[in-house]
Amino acid sequence: MSNRPGYDALWLAFGLSHASWLTMPRAFMHAMPDDWQQRMAVLLAEWEATWEWPEELGVPYVSQQVNGRFAAFPEYVLNYRHPNAADFEACRKKDVPVWVDELCQRVMRKRGKVYPRTCYRCGLTGPCVTSNAQLATVTKEHGE
Repeated sequence: MSNRPGYDALWLAFGLSHASWLTMPRAFMHAMPDDWQQRMAVLLAEWEATWEWPEELGVPYVSQQVNGRFAAFPEYVLNYRHPNAADFEACRKKDVPVWVDELCQRVMRKRGKVYPRTCYRCGLTGPCVTSNAQLATVTKEHGE
């Protein structure tokens, strides 16, 4: 890759897709942990402070297709003011990495487990926990 780790990480985040845009539903973003929402708000503010949207681009419009036909989004995707947590939990992936702080990194290192990625919060190698259930177990074991 290049000698720009941020560029490389963002490039790889899109995978092999040919996507030119990143579109994320607000309701799903509000279903993320508060720490994530804070970091996203900072990134959005930085984005707004950096770019002047060119008039020739017009106003972006998001739509979806189901079976090749335009379709309305389900209400839970649009209703960010009054979300139903059950709708989001049904969409949440199971056993996804949970990025946590240095405490859990120390715990996992004591167990002899080293991971190839870096935790966004503490900068140590991670993820240190692979699911919400394991996070509860690790924090309970160590009195946190």
